[in-house]
Amino acid sequence: MTQYYFDLLGGTTQCDQVGAEMINDGAAKQEALLRAFNGDVHEIAHYRGSEEIAVRNEGGEHIFKTSIIRRKPN
Repeated sequence: MTQYYFDLLGGTTQCDQVGAEMINDGAAKQEALLRAFNGDVHEIAHYRGSEEIAVRNEGGEHIFKTSIIRRKPN
């Protein structure tokens, strides 16, 4: 398993210091998409001021970036 980090980009960059173990780059990309599109209210509040999620591997290489989609509460 490889460690991946999900950094928040926007007005200021918030580097993920904890990360998550994923089986491969594809799984890390999928996780970033899930976080960007399906974040719950708490996560979206944490993303305030951020426009994108960037994924980097344990070697520090950015492998993927996606925009954060904000849905209006029901």
